Amino acid sequence: MIKNIKSLIKAVSYLPDNIKERIVFILVAPNYKNNWNRYKKLAKELNCKDNFDYIGPLYGDDKYNAMESAQFICYAIIFCRLFSIATLEAMACAKPCLIKFGNALSC
Repeated sequence: MIKNIKSLIKAVSYLPDNIKERIVFILVAPNYKNNWNRYKKLAKELNCKDNFDYIGPLYGDDKYNAMESAQFICYAIIFCRLFSIATLEAMACAKPCLIKFGNALSC
C-alpha cells in the first residue's frame, strides 16, 4: 500500500481559505524513511502547514480512541486491495471514510 499523503496535502492547498481554516488532518502513521519532514516541508510550501498534525503510529485502544474521536477517516492510498482492514476498522467505529476514487469501495 502506498500512502498518498503528498496528494492529500496538495488537495488541501487548493481549498478556499474559509474551508481550510476549519480542517485539520491528524496523520497517524509511522515516520517511514523520515517522510514526515518532507510532508511538513511540502505543506509549508503550499501554505497549508496548519492543516496537518503528525502524531505517529497508534496501536490497540489508542488507535480506536483516535478513530472514534475523528469526524471522518481519510485513506489517500494509491492502490487498495478489494477491501482494506483499515476501512473496515473505520466503519466499525461508525465513521465516514474518504477514499480514493477507483478502489473497490468507490464503485
